[in-house]
Amino acid sequence: MNYYFSNYKFNSTNLCLYKDKVSIQIRSNEARLLSLLLSSTGEIVSKTKILDTVWSGKVVSEQAVFQNISSLRVIFGEHAIKTFSGKGYQWQLTAQTETASKNVKCGDLRQVNTTFRKRQAVVAVLGGIFISLLVSLFIINNVEHLDNEQLGVDIKLLPFSLESDSQSAVVINDELAFQLKSILSSSRYIEVTLAAVDVLFMDYTNTPDQYFSQLVGKGNTTLVLSSNISKRGEAYFLRYELHGISDKWSGEFQSPSIEGVLQQLAIHLERVASTPSLLVNDKRHDVNHLELELLHRRFPADVIIFERFIVSLQNSGNLNKALILAEKLKSLTRNDLLHHARAELLLGNILVEQGLSDSAELHLSAAQSLSAQLGHFQLQSDIAKSLSLVGRNRQNYHAISKYLRRAMYFARKAEDPVRELSALNYLYIFNYKLGNKTKALSLLEEAELILYGSGLPQVHYSQIYLHKAISADNVNDKEQYSRELLALYSPKQENWLVSSAQTLLVELLIEQQRWQEANSLFIDHDSFTITESYLVATILLAQERMSQAAIYAAQSFEKSTMAGDQLASLNAALLLFTVHSEMGNQLEQARYRKYISDKSTKLWAEINRDALSQAGLSNRITF
Repeated sequence: MNYYFSNYKFNSTNLCLYKDKVSIQIRSNEARLLSLLLSSTGEIVSKTKILDTVWSGKVVSEQAVFQNISSLRVIFGEHAIKTFSGKGYQWQLTAQTETASKNVKCGDLRQVNTTFRKRQAVVAVLGGIFISLLVSLFIINNVEHLDNEQLGVDIKLLPFSLESDSQSAVVINDELAFQLKSILSSSRYIEVTLAAVDVLFMDYTNTPDQYFSQLVGKGNTTLVLSSNISKRGEAYFLRYELHGISDKWSGEFQSPSIEGVLQQLAIHLERVASTPSLLVNDKRHDVNHLELELLHRRFPADVIIFERFIVSLQNSGNLNKALILAEKLKSLTRNDLLHHARAELLLGNILVEQGLSDSAELHLSAAQSLSAQLGHFQLQSDIAKSLSLVGRNRQNYHAISKYLRRAMYFARKAEDPVRELSALNYLYIFNYKLGNKTKALSLLEEAELILYGSGLPQVHYSQIYLHKAISADNVNDKEQYSRELLALYSPKQENWLVSSAQTLLVELLIEQQRWQEANSLFIDHDSFTITESYLVATILLAQERMSQAAIYAAQSFEKSTMAGDQLASLNAALLLFTVHSEMGNQLEQARYRKYISDKSTKLWAEINRDALSQAGLSNRITF
């Protein structure tokens, strides 16, 4: 029998599910359960009947029923299946039926009897195989020849943070951690251990490095999961962060019940916990992006995977494709208020980056309205911050200041000092760039008061040290604040604050021709970061050691290109163009001139306007 409901089709004979004529992967138990519910439309189906029909007499717990019901709700929405306490479940969506052909295989809906469409299908299949092979090779080479279903992953589960309705108090809750551990006990590859550490979600996520190494030891396949549950109105919201050796997954779920959000989290963890980006210390953007694309193809209804895939496209500069997929995400989440708001925010961010401020403002305003309905202060803060970028595009300082202050207000209501400081950091940067130095310095004092009152660890002072270094008139003060910032981080710890401080310090040492100190900053040549390779090349260029400068600049270019860091690769390309100009190497000049011309963004060109002018490249860049 074929069942048609919403934009889905389900063939109960072959257990095939389609959305908009595209095949969706669904587990056999879920498909049999869906078939039972659809064939019993209007009836309340008991747990006993489900166990007898779906599992055919096998001994399984009632928890298996709940888990599979939750999986179907993730695909079709919470409203698709109604729970009758103590009685069972009932299918809620209106479905049309027709007799199904017995010899149709899953996937046949997309086959069309024209040569052109057949060729398209072959190309698509070959493309899919190629992507699968690349990711599979990566997994095999880096995770000891184990595939996604077999890989053993240990998760250290921190106690849940549980917020009251008023958000006035947050408490540690071990019982919820035991409940999630119980749900995941049937997992074939996830092993959960309860961590003997009482730390609140916000404390852990604000400074994960402080806890991660002591929790996981030396195990690459050990992850740390921290979660927070809050209630707003009649809905529960679960935020989580899953940290691995070099990356993390994070997201949020919404449900009318705590059990519902726990089930959604468990299903999602089954999909992402063994991804190579979590388990392997490799930051290659091309591999991580392929991993995300494969995950999205496998689980198209998982909105957290979908959103992360779109953000990956956005970060790599593929804004048009990101925009198209963000529209699809918006359509997919129309019955999910939380993720619909997030889809509107994502659309707004992409349009801001494209310079389409009016369209961006429409989507961000829609996101703000939805997040206000939810009473979601963190999301409202993020949206206000994005609206400030619309003001930046319009060169409207009043709008920039208004929205950043609004972002700080909502962050404060959410009791999230890190978000509040992030918005204040943007406000400082805008004021400093506009020459409002007195105002900028007063904002630094405000940031220090926020930090002092929040009790955040010392590492969060790094932004203040950086801004003080940038704005200091005295070179000794610049050097002091730069070195104080670097002292807060362990060697090889890479983030934009460390890179900025390293760059300031190198510029100062080059200006003063303190070559011995400059050369001694970077000594571990075999493990240079992108920024370190770039800065070593800059030092060598200043010393007119061109051949060596070209080697390290090329290292920075290669690493940043492979990592998908477009701004860093453009910086390295400009440096390589300059070095090869000094060496008179016209072929290499032409190569990097073309790269800069093809890949430049308006923002990067504006930041590097003087350097581009000195290199004679200003007239080569058009937008």
